Amino acid sequence: MSKGSKWLFTDLKQELEREPLHIQGIFPEWLSGTLFRNGPAKFMESHLFDGLAMIHKFAIDHGCVTYSNRFLRTPAYDRAMTNGQTLSGFASPSSSGAKGYNANVSVTRIDHHFAALTESPDIVAFDPCSLGTIGVLPYEDDLPAHYTTAHPHYDFRRKSLFNFTVQFGRTCSYHVYGMPDGTRRRKLIGTVETTAPAYMHSFAMTENYIVLVEFPLIFNPLELMQGEKSIADSMHWMPERGTRFLVVGKNSGKLERVFESDSCFSFHLINAYEKQGDIFIDACAMKKISMGSINPGHLSELAYNPSNQPAMLRFRLSPGKTVAAVERLSEETMEFPGIHYRWSNAAEYRYAYGTSTNRNRPESIENQLVKVDTHFGTAKTWFQEGHYPGEPVFVATPQASSEDDGVILSVVLDGDGGSSYLLALDAVTFEELGRAVVPHHIPYGFHGLYTNELFNEEEGV
Repeated sequence: MSKGSKWLFTDLKQELEREPLHIQGIFPEWLSGTLFRNGPAKFMESHLFDGLAMIHKFAIDHGCVTYSNRFLRTPAYDRAMTNGQTLSGFASPSSSGAKGYNANVSVTRIDHHFAALTESPDIVAFDPCSLGTIGVLPYEDDLPAHYTTAHPHYDFRRKSLFNFTVQFGRTCSYHVYGMPDGTRRRKLIGTVETTAPAYMHSFAMTENYIVLVEFPLIFNPLELMQGEKSIADSMHWMPERGTRFLVVGKNSGKLERVFESDSCFSFHLINAYEKQGDIFIDACAMKKISMGSINPGHLSELAYNPSNQPAMLRFRLSPGKTVAAVERLSEETMEFPGIHYRWSNAAEYRYAYGTSTNRNRPESIENQLVKVDTHFGTAKTWFQEGHYPGEPVFVATPQASSEDDGVILSVVLDGDGGSSYLLALDAVTFEELGRAVVPHHIPYGFHGLYTNELFNEEEGV
């Protein structure tokens, strides 16, 4: 493990506003828009997922890039900055029940608002120009929710956002919902009851189905409801349960089919689609997981474990069967996956992008970017020793004529220099186009959102 990876888990205090970045190489003239990125920037001792949320913003315009960053001003931030303590979080129980609203996982758009999300049902709106925190954005409904995912899916045909909530109780429930454009009203599609709710960081969506993938990391609802244990400590790895696929019809709202597979775990599903009656679900899947081991103070010191890396697996759910067929799509590993979402989401696709571990220079932290051709299993990689890329975001050219006609954007840490940069790759060749150098390091981030709009504070957008 390179010593430079420690910067990924080092606090960032500095906040910048519209800082012009030095460009090495080029950013294409057609590339005009904004990349927002979410992730922890002040690490609390207990868990990586409890790090205080910071929004990073890269404004790209005619080959120039400016950078801004700002903490979300939430109760969790106020408490940590006042006395160094944490409110309830992923690994932090709270006897008072006070919420921190530390939305540090992803960014999405809801009812014309830009919002930061985490696995708490509450979303936090922010100003896309100044990055100032607007506050908790209330839903216009009373759908029960103790937990959710920070990875909603958008259905372009139905013009609706899809997600689900988890309701804990004597009998627990998954509530699948849709939220049409321009509203904050979640419309219940269907409910699936369970006595053993699984931790699901993401879910799958096809044209006609929502598929909840229950990996055997199981909540103990009683421990959660008593409030004596944190969320992380209330999860238990139970591999004997295997993995289950719950297929819920978008139109019927019913649990239409259930499939099983061997035990595994995945934070991120890559894509899903239907073909000739079968449902295909692609995932970045590991053999096992321990949530309690994700301590930011130790992550840069962990040894590489070749037996538990996230493999690209395809699960095939076929009518008349109850067991999913499984195949591996590539010899390369993959995490933080991305696709050409507008072109390929919920449809048969060819290319997936992600972070990966270089097989000749393996580390416990992903140290390369990878593009996988799912039709042939071939891969292209970008690697620079001592550099650590984050989630790749695909941006299509204005008149994209093919699935991979565009660029890849990724925030990369230069471990040797202790600073970060925005990397631009040609998505077809996977060769570097340019980088915009940030004057400080950017800690380990989670997920981002690109929009073709530019937001300038002077315009008051």
